[in-house]
Amino acid sequence: YNIPSRTSRRIEVDTIARLAEHPGIVAVKDAVGDPSFTSATRMAVGGEFGIYSGDDVLTLPMMAAGGEGVVSVAAHLAGRQIKRMV
Repeated sequence: YNIPSRTSRRIEVDTIARLAEHPGIVAVKDAVGDPSFTSATRMAVGGEFGIYSGDDVLTLPMMAAGGEGVVSVAAHLAGRQIKRMV
């Protein structure tokens, strides 16, 4: 879970790429808030590793940048709508 707003540190792209090589790590929840970071991560990890938005508001921009979906808070209230969006 890459959430620098709560940890004061960002997991950098090269670190995520190294973690993606571990067979027990299959995805990252990205709450960095920067679709260009998502794009760089996608380029570094390839297509088999999951990248999920950790911010409902940025789900579509992140998906356009290579993300696959969202770990959503809003889905608790609007699950069907979030499912259709993704």
